[in-house]
Amino acid sequence: MQRRLGMMLAISLIITASCEEEVISSISSKIFIEPVARTSSTSSINKDTVTVNMGEVALYSGDSALFKVSNPSTKTLYISEVKNKTDDKDSPFVVRSYPKSVLTDLSSKQDSYIVIHYAPKTEWQDKNGNGKVDDAELDKATFVVRSDASNGEAEIHVTGYGVFKGYPDLKVCYGNYCGPDDNAECQSEPGLGITCTASVPLDFGNIGLGGTGTQVVTLKNVADCPRPDGADLCDFPELCLVSINKNSNRENIGFGFAKGTNQLGHFEIVGSVVMPAELAQEVYTANCSEKISHLSEVKMRLNYNAPPMQSQDEAMLVIESNDPLNTVIKVPIKASAKDAPIARCHFREADPNDPTAPYTTGNGIAPLMRAYFDGINSYDPHADENALNHGITSYEWEVIRYPDGTNPNDFKAVSNGRYFDFFLPLAGDYEVKLKVYDREGTASGDTRESVCQFKVIPASKLHVQLVWDHPTNDQDLHLVYLDKSHVICDKEADCYWSNKGPVWFNGDGASEGANPRLDIDDTNGMGPENVNIDDPRPGTYRVYVHYFAVSGASSAGAAADAVATPASTLETRNTVRIHINGLQVAEYRRTLSNVKDMWAVADIVWKENGTAEVIPLGGNSGSDYGFICPDFSCSALTTCEAP
Repeated sequence: MQRRLGMMLAISLIITASCEEEVISSISSKIFIEPVARTSSTSSINKDTVTVNMGEVALYSGDSALFKVSNPSTKTLYISEVKNKTDDKDSPFVVRSYPKSVLTDLSSKQDSYIVIHYAPKTEWQDKNGNGKVDDAELDKATFVVRSDASNGEAEIHVTGYGVFKGYPDLKVCYGNYCGPDDNAECQSEPGLGITCTASVPLDFGNIGLGGTGTQVVTLKNVADCPRPDGADLCDFPELCLVSINKNSNRENIGFGFAKGTNQLGHFEIVGSVVMPAELAQEVYTANCSEKISHLSEVKMRLNYNAPPMQSQDEAMLVIESNDPLNTVIKVPIKASAKDAPIARCHFREADPNDPTAPYTTGNGIAPLMRAYFDGINSYDPHADENALNHGITSYEWEVIRYPDGTNPNDFKAVSNGRYFDFFLPLAGDYEVKLKVYDREGTASGDTRESVCQFKVIPASKLHVQLVWDHPTNDQDLHLVYLDKSHVICDKEADCYWSNKGPVWFNGDGASEGANPRLDIDDTNGMGPENVNIDDPRPGTYRVYVHYFAVSGASSAGAAADAVATPASTLETRNTVRIHINGLQVAEYRRTLSNVKDMWAVADIVWKENGTAEVIPLGGNSGSDYGFICPDFSCSALTTCEAP
């Protein structure tokens, strides 16, 4: 009997212990991690080993692997750390983010992810010569996930390999200079990169004693690296990303004045510079407005605080980045503190005594208008009170900023003493600088008052712009109203050089209201050509660009049957910009290599509520959108559809 009781007691204890264990388990958090599948054809996942193989990732960019974290218990999971198991500080894999807490599966309303970022530092080498990426040739990392989970620590694994897609390309712009240019002095240092010194100094000029001169320095990433095959560029914001940051192997400045220069502190950077400063390539920011997380350019203001006595000051601005061709950019800076005249630029006002005199209000400035300026408020602080023109003897005007793709020859600028005006070929941002001289020939310096900044905004609700980089050949812009016809050069549906003002809607006159107009047929190279619709009606409009002729032949002439010359002499980079309701919403670029190439660019879907969606057409890989129909002639009256 006692033996039987003992056995029952033992069984009871086992059952009790088991129940307690189940109770403890049910109130303890648990962690389960699952790799998230990727869309790239070179990537894969392994759920059993919790591994994400990221496949190919472009050098000088990066991509992220996702691991979904779930907690099937009834208690919140707390993650204390996600750490590289080897603690390799030079690893191309870093933890981008992870959830500090994960609710139970029943109570969680959103998924939780661990994000591991991969920025390859070396290009994949086919060591075995088999054309395949073998396991030993991959970059690898294992991360330990520490938490309060009852099922212990977890491990996740990431692999990938680097491929060359292009370089980040940093440019530093001020005044009308962008560099480093071909005249820059560059020196290569093994293992440390290339240092280039700008060929044109940043010159504040003469700043009045005790005054302040101002210059704006623009840093921008002009790279145009191709997207992965079949991928959307907007999903790769870090492709050829410029990263401006302190480099301990070089100047260790990032963005600032070189050590030993600017010792008197007369030059200053206005505002703080947060490091790293990351700049996406321009083609990304131009086309991905809904996904923009990086800018393609950043503006920094530099001041020169002139001392109260005459002085000549110099300094050296340093910019360090991951651009392998411009690892360090140096910009010489100089300024003079001197008794100098003051330049003041402003728009020319209406003259009540001469109603025919031109003027600009500063509002409603649209492409193809002229802008008018006046320097009457400029003065020499030491001139007599009644001195002619306030002591100013001459005026010097300069357009120092204008939209990319603008041909300065199109400005047709007119300078008449204190007055200045010029033609505005493109929408975008402009800056005009005024310099004045006193009786002694002393020039004014660059201040905030000496520069006029303004924006040119299309007046039409739909504005499609084409520019190109060849100085003589003829590219043609077409806008086809697909609701009427898909046939290019159809007189009923296509607005182009031979049909500049088609009537698509009888309720409006030609080139008015809902009907389009081509304002310029530029046969001499570079553009622009613009198609405008003041008040579009709902429907789908398709943008095409036709490589019509070589060397500025007239569109109406024999160029329609031009014979292609070798491709190396024909390549032309076309840029199409689309403005909706005054805002640029898209920019597409493509190199056309042969006469008669027809580039199908994008569809513009105009909606009932007056907004529009721009849909780039699919086709070839790279940052080039759209597709090409070769050997296209208007005389054929055919369509250009995706291959």
